[in-house]
This record gives sequence, structure tokens and C-alpha cells, in this order.
Amino acid sequence: MADEADFSGARQGGNVTRAGNVTFVLRDSVWTDVRYKRTGAVLQVKPFSDAYFRLIEMVPDLREAFSVGERVIVAGRSMAIELTPSGKESLTDRDVNLIKDRW
Repeated sequence: MADEADFSGARQGGNVTRAGNVTFVLRDSVWTDVRYKRTGAVLQVKPFSDAYFRLIEMVPDLREAFSVGERVIVAGRSMAIELTPSGKESLTDRDVNLIKDRW
């Protein structure tokens, strides 16, 4: 088994992964953007839900970041998006405005 494999633009090796311009580290089974700070808003979204696909439509760069797995935290300008099985399945108008204002 190779240490590195290519998955839709994601390069993986051990506990560090890179997808597009984002570097992730594996923390507690969650691929976490190294830029993520535990401050600010976090929008939790269920993988492959309507909310997930709407996010990719709104922010196309998330496609590569989401390719690293089903448990991912990606940091934006002043918020983060977390893929989690318990996340939202659809986005509210408030969620959409949050993304537009803070991503």
C-alpha cells in the first residue's frame, strides 16, 4: 500500500492531506483545515445533502476541500464549514447570508 494516493485532487499521506490550496491535519477522525481557529461561526452540514450541494454551488472551491472525506472542517475568512453526519440537510436564508458575508 502506498503512503500517498490521489483522490479527486486530494493528496494524502499519514495525518496530513492537501486538497487544492488547503492543507488538512487529521484530528479526532476529522480532517481539519490548518487555518481553522476555534473562534467564529461554524456551519455544520451533512455530507451529500441538499445543503452540501448548495454550498459547492455557492463556493466551488469547496469541492476539492470536501473531497478529503465525510468529516471535514474548512476555514473561511471569518467562519468555518464542518461536514458531519449530524449537520444540516438544507440551508436557511440566514445560512446563505452568513456564507456570503463571512466566507
